[in-house]
Amino acid sequence: MNHRSPRRAAALALALLTAAAAVGLGATPATAEDPQPTSTAVAPTCPQAEGNARFVRFIYLQILQRCPEDAAVAYFTKRLDGGLTRFNFAETIDMSNENLGQNNVIPLYTDILGRPPTDAELVAGKAFIRANHQDGRLIAKLIASDEAYGTIEGATTAARDRAWLEQAYQGIVETSPTAHEVAKWMAVFGAASSVSERTYVANVLEALAAQRHQLDLRRLRRRAQPQGLSRRARLLGPLAERSWPLADLPPTCSAPTRPTSWPRPSPTSTPEH
Repeated sequence: MNHRSPRRAAALALALLTAAAAVGLGATPATAEDPQPTSTAVAPTCPQAEGNARFVRFIYLQILQRCPEDAAVAYFTKRLDGGLTRFNFAETIDMSNENLGQNNVIPLYTDILGRPPTDAELVAGKAFIRANHQDGRLIAKLIASDEAYGTIEGATTAARDRAWLEQAYQGIVETSPTAHEVAKWMAVFGAASSVSERTYVANVLEALAAQRHQLDLRRLRRRAQPQGLSRRARLLGPLAERSWPLADLPPTCSAPTRPTSWPRPSPTSTPEH
């Protein structure tokens, strides 16, 4: 049930992209101590001409993990040349049915619940993220569900609640609860936690994670120095790491390789808009 939210990382990376272009940040090579994800898959490459066509390719590779179709390159390049902002273009791809389904809702259900969403769940999940531009309450709902709780092991109900609390903290705020927090939430759970109680805890943690995310965005809007941006870019991984100004986008680049977003303990064409 451990997971990390790609939507927070994507939003931070898009902010880094805008900020990097503003301050002229170029690509920063990774240092020896930077962890590097590994993958055996062959990353797609797709050369493009200069100008906004390269930016179209860049966003497709970073968000959809694939090359754009020729028709998509021509269409979006024309729109960008005509005044469409880079942010609005990136948001269009980010909010596409392809990205919301394949890269957001389906992985959430698969990694938290161990199954794909039903058709109704897929439609509802896409609609929620598109309306709210975040997936916090959706993640909280899935983590707190009896279905997810059923995967938690423990000799007693209290032990299962404690184990669930640890996984919720690790998955949402990426740290363990303090002794005070454990005592507080276990008192809320009482003899046995309910779905509503677990949902409340998960939403509190999601709000805390969102506050940290907003703090990072405010720091970026202060026009941080390039070295500070590059440090945060490396921490955010390949998507932010490739946040180059348009003039520095290379003629050919490949989709980044990413680690699994939500490691789950186990017992054994143009996007639609």
